[in-house]
Amino acid sequence: EMERKDNFVGVDICQIKAVCQEKVVQRTSGYKGLKFVEMTSDSDIFSDKGNQFISGIIITTPEKFNLVLRKWIEFRETIKAIELVMVDEIHLLGEKSRGAVLESLLTRLKLLKQMIEFQQSNLNKLRFLAVSATIGNIQEVASWLGVDSEGTLIFGEAERPVPLEIMVLGYMPKSNPFLFDLSLNYKLLDLIRKFGNSKPILIFCSTQKSAMSTANEISRSCEPGEFVRTEMNLQSLVKISSQVQNQNLKACILHGVGFHHAALSPLDRGLAESSFRNLLTPILCTTSTLALGMNLPAYLVIIKGTYGYRKGAGFEEMTTSEIKQMGGRAGRKGFESHGLVIEKKKKSKVDFWRNELSNESQGPKLESTFATLWEENLNNEIALRTVKTLTDAEKFFKCSFEFAMLKTHPKIDEITRKKVKAGIDYLLELECIEESNGFLTPTPIGFEFARQCISVKALPNFISLIPDSITTLLEITLQCSEIEQFDSRQSDRKLLKELNSLVPFPIKKGSISTPDRKAFVLLQAKLSLIQINNWELKQQAYDISIIAIRLLYTYRRVCVEKHRFIALGMTIRLLKALHRGVWELINFAELYQIEGMKQVYAEALGNQGLQTLRSIADKLAAVQVVERIVKKDMLSKRIVALANCAPIYSVLVKDKSLVVMITNPCPHPEHGKTWIVLNDPSSGYFFFKCMYRSNLVSINIEHAKLETLNGVV
Repeated sequence: EMERKDNFVGVDICQIKAVCQEKVVQRTSGYKGLKFVEMTSDSDIFSDKGNQFISGIIITTPEKFNLVLRKWIEFRETIKAIELVMVDEIHLLGEKSRGAVLESLLTRLKLLKQMIEFQQSNLNKLRFLAVSATIGNIQEVASWLGVDSEGTLIFGEAERPVPLEIMVLGYMPKSNPFLFDLSLNYKLLDLIRKFGNSKPILIFCSTQKSAMSTANEISRSCEPGEFVRTEMNLQSLVKISSQVQNQNLKACILHGVGFHHAALSPLDRGLAESSFRNLLTPILCTTSTLALGMNLPAYLVIIKGTYGYRKGAGFEEMTTSEIKQMGGRAGRKGFESHGLVIEKKKKSKVDFWRNELSNESQGPKLESTFATLWEENLNNEIALRTVKTLTDAEKFFKCSFEFAMLKTHPKIDEITRKKVKAGIDYLLELECIEESNGFLTPTPIGFEFARQCISVKALPNFISLIPDSITTLLEITLQCSEIEQFDSRQSDRKLLKELNSLVPFPIKKGSISTPDRKAFVLLQAKLSLIQINNWELKQQAYDISIIAIRLLYTYRRVCVEKHRFIALGMTIRLLKALHRGVWELINFAELYQIEGMKQVYAEALGNQGLQTLRSIADKLAAVQVVERIVKKDMLSKRIVALANCAPIYSVLVKDKSLVVMITNPCPHPEHGKTWIVLNDPSSGYFFFKCMYRSNLVSINIEHAKLETLNGVV
């Protein structure tokens, strides 16, 4: 049916990027008549399609799809074509952090479905397909998604294609979770030899460091060739090892042992996965990430302790559903008659976990986490004009799982009114919205927060922020909640300390133990062109820079509305550095904005007197110098072309007007912004304008005094 439709869009929501990438490959080869595309932070399906995609299956993460829905007006035709939404691991709805995002996007879809604009579209026939192995209140979730009893299917252990045997083993506790986790490393080899049956084994560890140390200990303690089955396998492992970048993984793979976590480069993770899948490394030590849908089944799963690291909370005991998710990787359909799960615990917890894991219940009851993002979501819908009145706001809230769980409450209407009114009052107090004659409208500040997908809870800090320097501006901006996801792990501290000693504005007091301090160091390292020798931290530095740009755009709007000339100038300079990817204080900074420009080229050109685009355009012999230094033909042509359209600004006063003339305005629609800021503190005059591809602007300055007028172009 899907293959026959030209304007059908299905959305498959997976919890991690790696699963999205894996599904695209699998589905593309399995369904020849359908188009499958990945939409994650690594890929943008809208870049060349005018923000529209109207045929095929989009495989995406909750965070990415939520960003699209928060700007649904830009992607209207794609939203209209959506007819099916599939959610993998829907039990994550109850997670404190990601659950609120998942609930927000599903709530938003239900709201859009009711809108008049979508009544004649595929969205009006929207169906949900959600799956989970560990969910307790399945009927409540099904009812919320509009699925009746016939469409709600519950499968018990009897329907499992490969039955599981579960063992819980107890060990003497240590003084803290770290030492207990370390002590379990020395118990593993005996368990592998006793229960492994020379078959694939997954060992789930609580942290990245634990996954690596576990693999190291098994590799060190095993007999030579114990986990390398044949001479041919050894030759294959030698070849794979030569491609691996991580030195620890390189050594472990030669013993038939691998490890897998997010800090490895994509290449190393791919090699660890493929060598395990192909039975070249029968033992893989990993974090819980691989329990979220990755197709890497094993005969034996060992869960090394039930304490896991949680962002912002430290070590906490895992939930029953998390343990069952990991255990579900055991038993390879088509290869095994049964699977084995071994859980290693403190002796005092053995009886509890034996009872929990033998229980036939599907899992704990899911609770809504929508409240944590309620004000942010409400502000977004008011900015989009989806919500215009108090009644509209109530309709939005009634689409949420939070409301669905209140349906049996005797005071549900009163609770709903109070919830909605509290959210509106909060936004009014923050000056994100205005109310007139019962209608809600966004203020410029509220609209910018919605457009940049920034939590309105950051606004009070932005209102009070009057920085005395660019570094202060950056430091305080990075204290927003959007940065809290970048935990400063103990294993990162050594490298962060080294980077801190190299950046231009180091942290002088205290350790780099909080997300904002970690972000402050990583972002400076990126802007200072300092090499970050850790793939995950390097990726995080990039992600932080993208979030920082969004944060600064919202603060820029605050500065404009509050007439903060000095702070606005700092913000524009910092935004320019972030867009360029280099501090303005770095030598030859202007050259680095050219795509493909390497440090060696920039320094060589700068040493020849070609330090700016304008200097390249003005010197007659510059073309030959560029071609000689940059031997890549396409790059040298790009440098010369950009230099020839580098803008020249001139300003003159004429008849109580300030005339700004721009020679060579950039023709590219996404580049060549010109920001003009004027301020006269003596008269209170303030002007701000952002222009694209303009070559002349006349600004009325009759209310300003020229002798006290300040400006930035």
